[in-house]
Amino acid sequence: MDFSLRQIAHFLSVMETSSFLKASLHANVSQPALSKSIKTLEDRLGVALFERLPRGVRPTPHGLAFERYARRILVDARRAAAEMGDVSAGVAGHIIAGIGTPYVESVRDILPAFRDLYPNARLEVITGFAGHLGKLLAENKIDIVLAMYNGIQQEDRRGEFTFEHWYSDGFVGICPLGHPVENKVNPPEELARYSWAMPLIEQSAMSALRSGFTSAAIRFPGVALTTDSIELLKHAVTRLSMLSIAPGLLADSAEFGGVGRFQISGFQFRRKIGIIQRRDYELSPIHKSFLSLVRQRFTPASPHRAE
Repeated sequence: MDFSLRQIAHFLSVMETSSFLKASLHANVSQPALSKSIKTLEDRLGVALFERLPRGVRPTPHGLAFERYARRILVDARRAAAEMGDVSAGVAGHIIAGIGTPYVESVRDILPAFRDLYPNARLEVITGFAGHLGKLLAENKIDIVLAMYNGIQQEDRRGEFTFEHWYSDGFVGICPLGHPVENKVNPPEELARYSWAMPLIEQSAMSALRSGFTSAAIRFPGVALTTDSIELLKHAVTRLSMLSIAPGLLADSAEFGGVGRFQISGFQFRRKIGIIQRRDYELSPIHKSFLSLVRQRFTPASPHRAE
């Protein structure tokens, strides 16, 4: 079976526009040429990728299944070309790492050591929460992910990821210094009295948090702000007197200096933290060295992070 990158690009243009005409304009080819390209690809695969409609097209189940691989193929081809350019320019090694938002500070701390070991390497770091990083990993846009695994499983429907468990982490309530709930184990009825700012935590953690209030027959607190910005979350806590929660590692970081801590009665959610990668991806020596440095920085030191 053989098909070209040009055919892959044409297929993705049709997927994105739902129209052969619009796709031909996007790809800067004539519509007959693009139609022939798609037909040749379908013949090579032995399946129909699109259902032709009176106005436009829509992908068949085969088209939807092929899309994921098509995007990987195109991304890999572009990355291969970029890496050849890196080699020509004297760059030794290239890593694209997805780092969960709570772990950015720890990765930042190992950058000097990594640069000393690999002064000519290129490191790209993409930050975000687990669900977003899982999508990028599935699309082959990043090499490895350091994040919480519970919330990334929905992106691994076919069992294509492997997970190396490093440790477990819990959540800590955060509040303004001197707040009535500070340094206490607080029941849901007490916490429901205050306004909350919520980080964009994974659905499993949010469900566990809500269930604690539901089981106590208490309405979940009003959430005045939901954000993936650490700075905005801290501002809401320290300046607007809101309550919030944060992963234990993040709560221990310098990012959250100057805020109080509290516990939520009945909320004991634990997260599995570690490295996620695709099963078919072989880590290079530079990847392994990077992960070794990160793991040294991630040695659990607090009771709520220890396994």
